[in-house]
Amino acid sequence: MIKIKPIVILTCILCILFVCTTVFAEKQEWIDKTFDFKKTKRILIYPIQVPDAIKNGIIEKQIEETYWENAKLKNVELITFDKLIELIKNDTGVDLEELHKKDQKLSLEFLKTNLPNYVDLELHANIVAYGTGSEYKEGFSYSTTETQTSYVYGTNGSATVQTPVNRTHYVPGGNALVLYAGIRWDVYDSKTNKPVFSRVDNRSKMPTRFESSNPKNMYERILTAFFKDLNSKVGS
Repeated sequence: MIKIKPIVILTCILCILFVCTTVFAEKQEWIDKTFDFKKTKRILIYPIQVPDAIKNGIIEKQIEETYWENAKLKNVELITFDKLIELIKNDTGVDLEELHKKDQKLSLEFLKTNLPNYVDLELHANIVAYGTGSEYKEGFSYSTTETQTSYVYGTNGSATVQTPVNRTHYVPGGNALVLYAGIRWDVYDSKTNKPVFSRVDNRSKMPTRFESSNPKNMYERILTAFFKDLNSKVGS
């Protein structure tokens, strides 16, 4: 009879999970070191752009909703374009939407001239990867220590002897599910219309069978990381 200790089973499971859950992350970043982010008081945030190639009527809605849920800064105010139009209308009496319908060029010139009066930075985000795929995963082996129980019979009766036995287990290779999520961020100075901060954050992951096969969680982590970093840069 061979018995496996509970702690060995747990260790074995954790080992498998660790090996099966493979995460890849690639982040590129550029910051204008001459720009004083601490003077920022308000940022204009645009809707995240989703490429047509991945749109299906559902995914883009999930991406957009998750984006707005996670778009939060503690140190400065984030405003949408609708809020900006409202502020401009209250201050100047100019309805940019109506002006745009009548004269697009004039509305854009008016916005360009007045934008620095309302926001310090503009934040753009573009999805560069979102979905699932597959990659070939090499097979692997792992070892466990099991307790083998033997019965020894002698002149005085039987006795139980327990000895440790090493076992090697093999997991075959094959195609594995891979989750992808990536965002390109560009932050512009509203006064000069030049970029002051750019980042591309691409991530992929081979989930275990116990994890979700949806890239949403990884996408949320990218959002959380960016807004946390941006928040640390801006405001007093």
